[in-house]
Amino acid sequence: AAYRRDYKLGELCLVPNKKYVFEVFITANMSITLQKPDVDDRVFRNSETHLASHGYEHAEVNTGTWILYKEINYNEGISESSEDDIKILSSADNVVDISHHNGSMYLLPDDTDAIVLFKRFNFGGVNPNPMEYTKERHDDITADFPPGSPNGASSAFAVDVNRRWKLFKAVKCVGDFFVVEGRFPKFTTTFNDQVKSLAKE
Repeated sequence: AAYRRDYKLGELCLVPNKKYVFEVFITANMSITLQKPDVDDRVFRNSETHLASHGYEHAEVNTGTWILYKEINYNEGISESSEDDIKILSSADNVVDISHHNGSMYLLPDDTDAIVLFKRFNFGGVNPNPMEYTKERHDDITADFPPGSPNGASSAFAVDVNRRWKLFKAVKCVGDFFVVEGRFPKFTTTFNDQVKSLAKE
């Protein structure tokens, strides 16, 4: 008989009617497996801000959508990161080389109603950390992303590519706005660090 490991319970469970087969059974909703030579693969289920010291070279997404970053803290140290500084992976990808994108990783929410705002271009930055919004409208997000400062919002990722969001320069979802649909890696100069409210279209 073979055994499988239940990572949630931390137990080895007998798998009946199977011989010489080892199954990895992940009970968490979303996970990614990171690999490096001569070391056992490691399964992660949450975002990680410091991966660089581990030297992982390959990744395989089991479930979910993950952003892999070149540097620690979601590329916080790169003030104007480019698309080359990240990799966006999903379960549709096979094993992927991440040897140049193994500094940190962010797990996008498993909620099609969510949009995530980021402090840096190309979905990066901490303090403030990426923030998830799911309600029909959010009249004031200035406590999360202070406008007119380096800590304002600079990029956005709508989990459902068919869900459109309006991002406004004023609180209470009035006045000038632009529309986000899917990935929006770099706000224009007019709206960069200036978004104060948002609403589903």
